[in-house]
Amino acid sequence: MRRTPKLTGEQRQEIEAIIRKPGAAAPEVRRAQAVLLVNDEAESSVMTTLTGYSRRHAFALRGAYLRHGRDALRDKRRGNPRELLTKRQRDAMVAVLRTKTPADCRYARARWTTTIVGDLIERQYGVRYKSRTSHYLLFRQAKFTYHKPGRVYHRRDAGEVEAWRTRAEKRLAEAWADPQTVVLAEDEMILSTQTTTQKVWLPRVFPQKKT
Repeated sequence: MRRTPKLTGEQRQEIEAIIRKPGAAAPEVRRAQAVLLVNDEAESSVMTTLTGYSRRHAFALRGAYLRHGRDALRDKRRGNPRELLTKRQRDAMVAVLRTKTPADCRYARARWTTTIVGDLIERQYGVRYKSRTSHYLLFRQAKFTYHKPGRVYHRRDAGEVEAWRTRAEKRLAEAWADPQTVVLAEDEMILSTQTTTQKVWLPRVFPQKKT
């Protein structure tokens, strides 16, 4: 069986440069380390500990690198923008939140949401955040707070609800007037569905100072 050739001096320098490069994507660095460890005939346990890859996977990475060069090690998700906004860009987004509405930015909504802000950031700056935490920070910097819209069952009958309230209030009043009534109380955990509701961000209203 033909042995896979060793890395050339130039290839080794390229691999080491990937590993040392500041800000390099972590998956790309791990792949480069795996290729180097296979080339140096490291133990499988060491390879797995340092890179998280099995010996078989590491050998496949080395073969891919020898055939295709550095492209075989690049992060396949590299097309997704990863850079954070600069301070100037963040300030610009805060100014947009304070002075404009989504309609001013060609969105068919009256209020700002994290989804709209995320899309606007990607359109203007090519940056897509993985979580909404960064969007929340922008809203807070713009002095916004969020409101969760109430959930109303689509088949709710307002008349039936009001009739039930009338009956319930009458029964409660009768029970409250009865000295033999016993009221039981206990702690209760309420499972809320609000976490699945889109937050609507509104400018925070501060109380006026008395003069």
